[in-house]
Amino acid sequence: MAQDFLSQEEVDALLKGVTGEADEQPEAPEEAGGVRTYNLATQERIVRGRMPTLNLVQAKPLRGTGLFVLDPNLVFLVVDNLFGGDGRFHTRVEGRDFTPTEQRIIQGLLAVIFAEYEKAWRPVFQLTFEYMRSEMNTQFANIATPSEIVVTFTVNLEFNGAAAAMYICLPYTMIEPIRETLSSAMQSDHVTSDKRWINLLATQVQGAEVELAANLGSASITLRQILAMTVGDVVPVTIDDFALALVGDTPVMECRYGVQNGQYALRVERFVAQTDTTSGVTAH
Repeated sequence: MAQDFLSQEEVDALLKGVTGEADEQPEAPEEAGGVRTYNLATQERIVRGRMPTLNLVQAKPLRGTGLFVLDPNLVFLVVDNLFGGDGRFHTRVEGRDFTPTEQRIIQGLLAVIFAEYEKAWRPVFQLTFEYMRSEMNTQFANIATPSEIVVTFTVNLEFNGAAAAMYICLPYTMIEPIRETLSSAMQSDHVTSDKRWINLLATQVQGAEVELAANLGSASITLRQILAMTVGDVVPVTIDDFALALVGDTPVMECRYGVQNGQYALRVERFVAQTDTTSGVTAH
């Protein structure tokens, strides 16, 4: 009787059946330009440039963790200036972590940033910022849930014509305990700013040139009389003892009129207060 032997493919199939391995089907090649499904809730990102340094900080006595993000261009720009560069040559480094020297410089840069940021907060609330750690992967730098509100702002820096950015991100839950303090501080600062602005505006306006006009007399006449006038007609004019001097349409002073040194002139008798202008003082 002839002996039947198993082929190699049958042996492989038998072994896979014993071990429980499933047959791997080759993936069908994707069509060029085809539509693919994408989940917008995923945190997958395609990063083609250098990842920034994500620095997690604490703002004591507030609870929570904030984020100070330094753009890599800012780090390389500071390193270049510290070592005598002038910013003409831009460093382009991708796919590597910061060197120990660069990390030390980042620590020093953060110390300066913390000192100035604490100084900015001091009129509102006493804060002390402490460095926790740095991350390069955004998954390890989560300071808030996806549904939580955060407060962010950008600081643009410039060195010798080269620009870079720094970003500060604070969760709303961190600053919520001092929300009332922030609101009251903003209102008081708004009043102070208005007074300072008013004083500055008043100083600048004092140097502006204005036209001062005084109406010495007036007459009432109809349009028919004006159309019937000819050269040589006389119009009777009522002249008051005082002339009201105006700047634009605003009366500012009462004057007597006359001649001084061969020129018509006005002599100030009384300044018109604001209450007089609102009570119906008009020019004649």
